[in-house]
Amino acid sequence: TVLESSTGGASPVVYPPGDNKPDALLPEYMVNVHEEATPFFIVLGRAGGDIGLDLNVDLLLCSEERCQPLAFELQLAWPDVDPSGLAVAETEPWWLTFQVAMLSRPDQGGEEQGASGTGAVQESGGIEGAGEVAGGGLDLSTITPRFFQPDLEVRGFGKAVLFALLAGLILNFMPCVLPVISLKLSSLVAAAGLDSEAERKSAFQQHNLMFSLGILTFFVALATLLWSLGVAGMAWGRLFQEPSVVLALLGLVFVLGLSLFGVFDLPIIDLKPSKGNGHSASNAFFTGVVATLLATPCSGPFLGGVLVWAVSQPPLVLGLVFFSIGVGMASPYLVMVFFPGLVRVFPKPGAWTLYLQRFVAFFLMATSVYLLSILDQTMWLSALIFLLVLSFAAWIWGGWTSLADSRLRRWLVRGLALVVAVVGAWLLFAPSEESGVVAWEEFSAQGFAEVVGQEPLLIDFTADWCPTCKVLESTVLTDSNLEVWAAQYGLRFIKADMTRDNPTAEALLNSLGSTSIPVVAIFPAGDMANEPLVLRDIFTQGIIEDALAEALP
Repeated sequence: TVLESSTGGASPVVYPPGDNKPDALLPEYMVNVHEEATPFFIVLGRAGGDIGLDLNVDLLLCSEERCQPLAFELQLAWPDVDPSGLAVAETEPWWLTFQVAMLSRPDQGGEEQGASGTGAVQESGGIEGAGEVAGGGLDLSTITPRFFQPDLEVRGFGKAVLFALLAGLILNFMPCVLPVISLKLSSLVAAAGLDSEAERKSAFQQHNLMFSLGILTFFVALATLLWSLGVAGMAWGRLFQEPSVVLALLGLVFVLGLSLFGVFDLPIIDLKPSKGNGHSASNAFFTGVVATLLATPCSGPFLGGVLVWAVSQPPLVLGLVFFSIGVGMASPYLVMVFFPGLVRVFPKPGAWTLYLQRFVAFFLMATSVYLLSILDQTMWLSALIFLLVLSFAAWIWGGWTSLADSRLRRWLVRGLALVVAVVGAWLLFAPSEESGVVAWEEFSAQGFAEVVGQEPLLIDFTADWCPTCKVLESTVLTDSNLEVWAAQYGLRFIKADMTRDNPTAEALLNSLGSTSIPVVAIFPAGDMANEPLVLRDIFTQGIIEDALAEALP
């Protein structure tokens, strides 16, 4: 709340601090929430004479699911106020609340009210604090950080390269990378199973060289991307802020796990020993890229200071520092490139390697669960369906054909598997063309009572655990249909979500003669509002349109 006082100077606004709860938009932050009617007290500079106030109110009203800003102006005036005619404040019923509000003021040791996002007081003449943290009164340009371990901060190129090498090496032991590193070790065991020592050394050397090249390629590509897009404010792991990147990596890791479980054979991941080059080089390179991509959410020791310094440097220095991180991460495998005789350390494969392969597969499935948890909860159902589609496509790939079939049949079957995966992903995640004209409103008893009879309503009773409801929402109650019906009948659309216990919605559902969902009720405006038209269970677009024509002639 911003107050401009015509009395001159600042007129503080004080109010009770509210309840400390998670922010509706950013749950990781705690804010003061006012759920009930809250009194605001304006402390005036003088008690008599002509008093005038200009109030510029800027609030954020939030429910459990959405927030709506509210802004308005209000002018208050009291001409020729006589203080002797006013009641004694201590005798008023609001006095105790006012005392609590005063105790919450910053100068009384209480919490900064503006920091909660619910109010701050400014002098007349405009809002101060451009460039400040919203509501907090903190100018970011004035911050001078003091680091607890200053020796770990980077101030020059030499130290940056040294710390980059160490940070890259430590990334190999971070939990993000372990699943793919275990996959890499499995391939090294496979290389140790070749017949002659020369073949074993050659395959061992090639695997490690290509794996290292995969790591270095990713870091060079990442540095190029940061430089081309502009690195100011770019955070390490920011790729994982993009749901599309997380979904793609989730699908990739899940498919790798299915391959190791034996659902199908993915040529690029083959843990069986092979005398020829085959896919071994591409296998190792691909695994190196995936390992580095999975490493980006993790930040190990030394990495923070290196990145902060590097992103403020010229492109060449930035590239060299990122390349050094890659060299550090690849260093254990580069050692094995220069000393291929280390292949003797790895046991020869046998029946036990099948158990190792399955064990690694469980690592990858655990990684899939982790990647799923990164996504917004609203995407979990679609992501799980996506994984189900990928499982079906993998089964088609591995179960509908074999090496005994003709090359044409194998290509056709594998092409079908790819089509199933791509089409499934498109149907689940393709951006919808929403007009933004029509939106569902959340059902509430108070809101329903205010609009019923005033204008025509369509109420959809639904729940996340109701598959029939979801089918109807995606085929009948679509955005395009809602837009047409809103334009034709002036409808308002209200969604009564019964995923969790909702007594008010259940009471309305019972009054409509129903105890199960899906149910759609059409309430006409005027005297017929108490005779809504009800559709239950299964209905089509045509049935809805006929019902609208009957209920809203």
